[in-house]
Amino acid sequence: MKQTYNKLIRDKILEKLDSKNIQYSSYIAGDIEYKEKLDNKLQEEVDEFLKDQNIEELADILEVIHTQTKKL
Repeated sequence: MKQTYNKLIRDKILEKLDSKNIQYSSYIAGDIEYKEKLDNKLQEEVDEFLKDQNIEELADILEVIHTQTKKL
């Protein structure tokens, strides 16, 4: 069964999929699309933190911000 995930890739997930011989397809977003996806991801993580007050969500927020600063 084929599953579709419209997600940013991180944590060397493609290498992990390769090591498990899991087939996938991916593409590299252009600069504008990548920034939009990062902005959306930041909003998602902030919303999750505000809902759950989970410290792990704060770590995710920091990770997105760190990635955004590398792209400026």
